[in-house]
Amino acid sequence: MDTRIKDLFNQFIDLSDSFRKEYKNSLGKGNSDDLPDDIPNDLKVIYSIVKGTEYEIENQSFMDFLPGYLLIHIDEHLHFIKQLDAILNDDNKGKYFPLLVNYSSDFYALKTADNGKKSEIYLVNHDDLEPIKIHDSLESFLETSIVCYKEEAYFIDEDGYLDIDFEKEELIGQRLNPENKYWFEE
Repeated sequence: MDTRIKDLFNQFIDLSDSFRKEYKNSLGKGNSDDLPDDIPNDLKVIYSIVKGTEYEIENQSFMDFLPGYLLIHIDEHLHFIKQLDAILNDDNKGKYFPLLVNYSSDFYALKTADNGKKSEIYLVNHDDLEPIKIHDSLESFLETSIVCYKEEAYFIDEDGYLDIDFEKEELIGQRLNPENKYWFEE
């Protein structure tokens, strides 16, 4: 599984870099040795490749991993674990690990499933009561994101920032995640 995640993540980063030259370099070279032992293996795979984006990045054209969300920098990960736990109710604290964050403190978060063998992806909004499952696995999340680039649901706007066509993203999400009700809600 690690090889599949690594391959998909690298493909995603290469696509993103083709849209925004130097995006890949802006993420830095990863080193997962700096992460705590209890971090899910899927996150360790990602952080073995890149460091992520610093929250206060100077060049905002490199902020977005997905439109509106940055890939949390490895040095800021513990801070965002605490911030995510502060949003979650007591039943969910410690079960979710942040992956992406926006400037409103909403998260894409991993929750391990099948005894840690895979990571489901949830959307955790700062003002919602419950996390919303949006992908059954990290692989599904990356595959969907790759297709969103390829089919131009994600694109660079006239100001040079990553933007989104929500209708295209929804159709791609429905096609690639037919069992997940998130993509079919109005």
